[in-house]
Amino acid sequence: MLYAGSTVVMAPDPSPTTCFPLIERHGVTWTSLVPPLVSLWLAERRQNAADLSSLEVVQVGGAKLSPSLAERVPNELGCRLQQVFGMAEGLVAYTRLDDDAWTVFNTQGRPMSPDDEIRILDESSLPVMGEQIGELWTCLVPAFDGLDQV
Repeated sequence: MLYAGSTVVMAPDPSPTTCFPLIERHGVTWTSLVPPLVSLWLAERRQNAADLSSLEVVQVGGAKLSPSLAERVPNELGCRLQQVFGMAEGLVAYTRLDDDAWTVFNTQGRPMSPDDEIRILDESSLPVMGEQIGELWTCLVPAFDGLDQV
């Protein structure tokens, strides 16, 4: 943000009673939350008339956000929702601002880099089918040449 010339507003805590006045006062356009805070912010919004009209995007990550909460963000906070998934090892996935509503509300998007590849594999290192549960395997090179590269 600073490299791009933006202003960063720091809050002493992420509660809506602290952040709503900061958004109003400083014209904050983007902020990031974890799912439990989305719930708190939506509950506070029902009784708090702070001007949040500057807010353009709320990014949510750190855990899965339920679709029912996700669907409330645009109407109740008056901004776009962007879901984010990332890990220290380098993979970052997110919903795009032009993704359809179903994708934004129900997924954490797709990898930021076209060179990132994601696979969901079973305990035998075989791809899972449909709704099966598996392990997340990622590769940060153009393509998997073999599973031993992961």
